[in-house]
Amino acid sequence: LDSSFRLLLLLNSLDLKLLHSSIKRMGHEIRLTPQIVQSEVELLSKFSGDSDDACLCAVAFTSDITFANGCRAPPWRQVLGDICYIQVTLHDGSELFVAASTEGYYVIKGTNTAADYEKIGDIYPSLVDLLKKNSEHFRNRITNQVHSR
Repeated sequence: LDSSFRLLLLLNSLDLKLLHSSIKRMGHEIRLTPQIVQSEVELLSKFSGDSDDACLCAVAFTSDITFANGCRAPPWRQVLGDICYIQVTLHDGSELFVAASTEGYYVIKGTNTAADYEKIGDIYPSLVDLLKKNSEHFRNRITNQVHSR
């Protein structure tokens, strides 16, 4: 009876540790929504412009069509987790095409054909993090914006 009780306590302890570990991991997982993406793009557009003080030249959605669920990605891409696609023009003249999915943000080849949806590089939890990694000008300007406030 004593060994059975100890075994139950050990199993209970293991169960609690696994539960705690799962909750901690789920807390770190990213789950973007169309509303979060919309807010981030709107915020970044306020920091965009032609002046050298601006973080970006331009940031915009590649589609004007918004579905009832808030997504701008075509339905056949929504089933894969895509929310929308964003075109970012950097101050060095280059353009980035970014996919926003429920997993996060990542650079893609473009949005003209199905093959253009191919992921290039890592997934980032925010558009700001992705742009910091891909643009030195953006990284410097956004850091100055944060420190000047």
